[in-house]
Amino acid sequence: MVRLWLKLFQDCRRALLLTMVLLFCFQLFWVLVTKRVITEFSPLFRGIANRLQVQEEMFQKHFFSGPGKIMQSILGGENIRFNRVQDTLVVGYLHPLVQIIFCLWAIGRASGAIAGEIDKGTMELLLAQPISRSKIILAHLGIDLLALPLLAVTVWLGTFVGILLVGPFEVKESHFEMFNIVIPSEAFQIKVDPQSLAPSVWNIMAFLFALSGLTIFFSAMGRFRNRVIGLVVFLVLIQFIINVLGQLWQPLEMLRPLTLFYYYQPQLISLYHHWYVDPGQIWLKHGLVSLHLVWTLIGIGSLGYLLAWWQFSRRDVPAPL
Repeated sequence: MVRLWLKLFQDCRRALLLTMVLLFCFQLFWVLVTKRVITEFSPLFRGIANRLQVQEEMFQKHFFSGPGKIMQSILGGENIRFNRVQDTLVVGYLHPLVQIIFCLWAIGRASGAIAGEIDKGTMELLLAQPISRSKIILAHLGIDLLALPLLAVTVWLGTFVGILLVGPFEVKESHFEMFNIVIPSEAFQIKVDPQSLAPSVWNIMAFLFALSGLTIFFSAMGRFRNRVIGLVVFLVLIQFIINVLGQLWQPLEMLRPLTLFYYYQPQLISLYHHWYVDPGQIWLKHGLVSLHLVWTLIGIGSLGYLLAWWQFSRRDVPAPL
């Protein structure tokens, strides 16, 4: 089994390294975006709101109405305040591009676990060795237990290193002289704390595991890798759309707790230390059951692996075409 695990790791090590580099570089870039938003745009909005003698919250609420509401829903929902540095940093974990990279890794690797080997005609050779089908599933689970923590930690390390590289977040009054506005004193008090974002790593890792478990289940039932990829991508895309539009359109809101993305909320963990969500607040408008954001996703991923093991153990492996 150890040899099989090493063989699987060798097969995916380049893709794993590339995925880690992409996630790390994006977080570096997002720290630069955050610095500009917090030191240039946010003080400007505060100054305008102060000059108009309106509350900043009302100003932002108007700004994120209409089409802006869609952008806010995609980037974290109403819990995100783009005038706060920690909120803007955690958007880097919710950005659609980051979620696409997550899906590329999880779906791409898990789809090849069973269906990919059958598609290539190598599953018969693998099963001809003195190794059980259960150990094949366990070997793939072992790859996830190594790769997913590495990917999740890489995301946070990108933020941490980015903050070290860009230096302190400082607001310069000279940037706003042309607007002839007074910047509130609190806009100059910016404290960046990457440590507060570290707990998000658990939610990222659990989300990746849920995607992997879902995919390997369909891979265990399929014969062609491309068909498995197409089916899972379709299901994940539908869930993403439901989760986003459900925040804007009430009839779809009832379906949000049925999606994986509803339980991927690193902003709740990092900003508010909330580890639980209650679907009853959506379905019944009162408390029903508190579901842990991390353990719920781990449970979904574990169920996917169990069903994959059950399906793969009882199915016939077709001869290669």
